[in-house]
Amino acid sequence: MTQMISAHVLMKRLVGEAPPVVVDVRDPQAYAVGHVPGAVNIPLAELEVRLGELPAGALIVTYCATEQVGESHGERAAALLRARGFDAIALEGGLPAWQRVEASVLANTAAGAMQHMNEDHRNNLLDYARALAGFDWAEDAEMIALDRYGFDLRATGQGKQATARIAFDPPLTEPGQLRPAVVKLAKLARQKLAG
Repeated sequence: MTQMISAHVLMKRLVGEAPPVVVDVRDPQAYAVGHVPGAVNIPLAELEVRLGELPAGALIVTYCATEQVGESHGERAAALLRARGFDAIALEGGLPAWQRVEASVLANTAAGAMQHMNEDHRNNLLDYARALAGFDWAEDAEMIALDRYGFDLRATGQGKQATARIAFDPPLTEPGQLRPAVVKLAKLARQKLAG
């Protein structure tokens, strides 16, 4: 039986001290449409001849698009890597499981958090626009999108309008991390504006 890792556990491990190497074993066209962020694309048919591209000693997580546990390409890739001496496991549920977990991180809180920021913390958003996005001309800013990787900010002022992506570092893995991440960015913005 193939060793597996859940998408939620993988998400936490990817922001940990020794993140695993993630390998997408689908074809390049499927990879281009969507993949786990940071994953390398080595199709299963090429894996044997491209083993030298993988670091020895690191945990390797393989996946494909198949959700059903059994003989998926992700599981076959992990088995092949283990047979060649690598520490490898497959992503349980493949890319669809990852996409569900990734979407669920802020699914129930994003809209409320954006409304709260836009109504109660407009000055912080303006600080983000000026200090973190470099829009020193900004007179107003609003949060227009929010996900586990960061948020999109629209700034307006002096007849200009621009949008910037403000990233969380590291990406969020659970809703409780949102407030500390936003506070961390506010402190960083204030330091840049003061200095």
